[in-house]
Amino acid sequence: MPKPRPEHYNRKQATYTQIRQYILDTFGLKAHTAYIAEIKRRHGIEMQCKRLIDNPKNKVPHPTEEMTKAIEAALIHFNIIPLEKEIT
Repeated sequence: MPKPRPEHYNRKQATYTQIRQYILDTFGLKAHTAYIAEIKRRHGIEMQCKRLIDNPKNKVPHPTEEMTKAIEAALIHFNIIPLEKEIT
């Protein structure tokens, strides 16, 4: 069960650091930026750097189901993805 969310987060432009801090504060999990990028890709969000997925030698990370739900909750919190697009 997530903790009540702190209201000091800026929702206009969330950085990876803010997203990671929200996940740590709310769920007690440490999210790697590669996990956040993977979830953004799953939701169709284009990102500037595709270096990780373009090189076949790089191992693409896959977050656990618990981590996926925490990241999706953070992306919803920061209005990066809408509530109805949550993957279950």
